[in-house]
Amino acid sequence: MRSTWWWTRMFSDSSVGFEQLSKPANPALKVLCFPHAGGSANWFRCWKDTAEAESIELWAAQYPGHMGSFSLPPARSIEELAGSFLFALAKKDVSQLILFGHSMGALVAYEVAAQAHDAGIRFGSVHLSGCRSPSSPPELLRSAMSDESLVASIGLLDDSAQNVLEIPEIAEIMLPMLRKDLCMGEEYLVEPKPLEGPIHLHAARNDPEFFPSDAEGWQPYSVRENSIHVYEGMHFYLKNECAAIFAAMKNLTVARQNEGGQR
Repeated sequence: MRSTWWWTRMFSDSSVGFEQLSKPANPALKVLCFPHAGGSANWFRCWKDTAEAESIELWAAQYPGHMGSFSLPPARSIEELAGSFLFALAKKDVSQLILFGHSMGALVAYEVAAQAHDAGIRFGSVHLSGCRSPSSPPELLRSAMSDESLVASIGLLDDSAQNVLEIPEIAEIMLPMLRKDLCMGEEYLVEPKPLEGPIHLHAARNDPEFFPSDAEGWQPYSVRENSIHVYEGMHFYLKNECAAIFAAMKNLTVARQNEGGQR
């Protein structure tokens, strides 16, 4: 399927986009994914085949100033970025849309849901992966590291793939963008704005950024009891676990429908 881009110009100086990665005739789920720091909508193409096989309508968020949108000014904060996405989604029927955010994308997804809650908008459910809660300061301030230290630090997050930042031509393009994203994530320290529904946390056993036990930090951000789903692997475990993540989403959606409420 040819990808569909939906770009929305905001009232601020930035714009956001959505890439549709799969379009089944009768989707079992609709999922919108928010990528990690330095990432783009393109990253979630590794989920495309599984999404099509599972009849899941898959969308990925595109951040301004990232791959595919380099000419656009980047957002200045998680709040601004989330507000732009919510503005773009506000007139859509999102009652069945599942938000999934990984790493910095988890902060964006949560902030979208929190701002939506204040505006009386409810999403189907919220799934957050590999990220501390907004009230837990990060142990490492990567945005202030030297280039060499930053590249090495990112390499430690995933030992199953080449660290592309070690390639000078790629590093020259990616590092400034990555630093801006990391800085936004590090500065996003907010008190809980509890969501009505539970937050579903996803974690890898060997992720140095987010241990399964760290999921407890997200409990104050929901009035319901959150859930935790644990996988094998490191920080980018989700490359190989999309089928398991989709299965968890389907099971939780069925449970929510059976309860007749948000879950």
